[in-house]
Amino acid sequence: MTRVGLALWLLVLALCVRGWGGERWNHEVAVVDYYAKYTWKPPDKTGRRVVKACFDAVQALGLKPEWVDPDIFLPSRIAESRQFKRIVIPPHAEWFSQTMHEGMNDYVLSGGLLITNASCVLLDANDNYMVDPDDRMTDYPRKHFLGVLGHSGASIERLKVLHACPLTNGVSLGEWLDFERPPSGRKTKTTGATVVITSTFVAREHRGEQPLLTFKHSGRGACVYLVPPIAADAGPPFPRLVENLFSGAVLEWLCLQE
Repeated sequence: MTRVGLALWLLVLALCVRGWGGERWNHEVAVVDYYAKYTWKPPDKTGRRVVKACFDAVQALGLKPEWVDPDIFLPSRIAESRQFKRIVIPPHAEWFSQTMHEGMNDYVLSGGLLITNASCVLLDANDNYMVDPDDRMTDYPRKHFLGVLGHSGASIERLKVLHACPLTNGVSLGEWLDFERPPSGRKTKTTGATVVITSTFVAREHRGEQPLLTFKHSGRGACVYLVPPIAADAGPPFPRLVENLFSGAVLEWLCLQE
């Protein structure tokens, strides 16, 4: 290879690493506008309200969230996704394509902080942005970047912090705390993620204990899974947990963004 050829090859490699020349990690947070792409019949009006509430809750923290559509995780959008220090997947955003799931994994590996209220267990198998008979369950997220399995619904009654860390800063360690207004969420079990907060739940007539807040570190980044919606009106100490989740301390603790 000539010197010119070698120089060109190194330039292309550098552009790939840098996201094709785009500035990396210079935007604070994006929220996935799930219904900008995905559709139901009949339309999921409740889901749209939940997604908007998630955006509003992030904004209420004093941040300036930006909307992105689910295609942010496609290979063609790598440069754009790497601009965001954090990307939030709101509740109800359950169906994604295999390519999108792989893009989520790549985002985390590259240093991004993926914050999700959805367990992403459902696969848009034919990439048509619709829920139809071809779709099915998938274990890719839990085996790679997520580390939990969430399904069906539950009411969360109490929480207990298991580990003192930036995610739990300001909340009592090792003490059961009641929610003023029990939030809802998925029945959840860990499949590799670290549980920092546990909880008690009620699902139909069944009671038990399950994770409330987990993280899984992969590569240079991490995925954090919060069972109750970010916008849940659960009373103390939940607002503090949400504030911690979007803090600079958590970002520095879990991610290496250069």
